[in-house]
Amino acid sequence: MYFRVFALLLSASFLFIQCASQKNNSSAWQKSIEESYYNIWSTGAAPAGTGANFFVKLNKTDLITVESFMVNGEELEFELKQTESATLIIGRKYTGPNFEKENQEMPTFYKQKEFTGTITFSNFDQQVDILISSFERRELEQKYM
Repeated sequence: MYFRVFALLLSASFLFIQCASQKNNSSAWQKSIEESYYNIWSTGAAPAGTGANFFVKLNKTDLITVESFMVNGEELEFELKQTESATLIIGRKYTGPNFEKENQEMPTFYKQKEFTGTITFSNFDQQVDILISSFERRELEQKYM
């Protein structure tokens, strides 16, 4: 009888500690956001393609596996770059040209004034969600030779 009670208390304690550590892990990752920004580009000639790049830089360098990158309800393709000092997650959205239309307008997604996002990834078998409440808009840098 005492063994059962002890086992029940031990498993409840373990569950409580596990839930608390998962919450703290998400919170630590959330606080690690150094910057989040985006830029929008267009080929500029009809028929045109349009795209957006969303960047999230973290000051944590733990190994992660990105599972999804969502911005304003749209799932993006993503790329992960990790160095000894930072983690960079890049989300990309591309809308190709419509060859049947003569005067193409920029798609509605790219005309939005504000962008928010969620990145879901795993870190040591724990799933972590990072919420980005606002991406800063930055212009593309033009490089000349």
